[in-house]
Amino acid sequence: MVKVFKSGNSLAVAIPAEVVRRAGIEPGDTFEPELTGEGVLLRPVEAVPKLSPELARIHREVLAEHRAAYEEIE
Repeated sequence: MVKVFKSGNSLAVAIPAEVVRRAGIEPGDTFEPELTGEGVLLRPVEAVPKLSPELARIHREVLAEHRAAYEEIE
């Protein structure tokens, strides 16, 4: 069971840790609320995949190394 609490101008619920763990929910995940005949259903919204720190570093390096070529394409 969870309680509804005030968070700024909105209402929020705390999801129990066991549900978070089993559902693989992480801070920053986005959900779309849907009103159903049984109550409110939270559907996950597909987020843009995040680059791993290593891939982000490689991406920055490649962009820096080839910046002139990218600028010519634009």
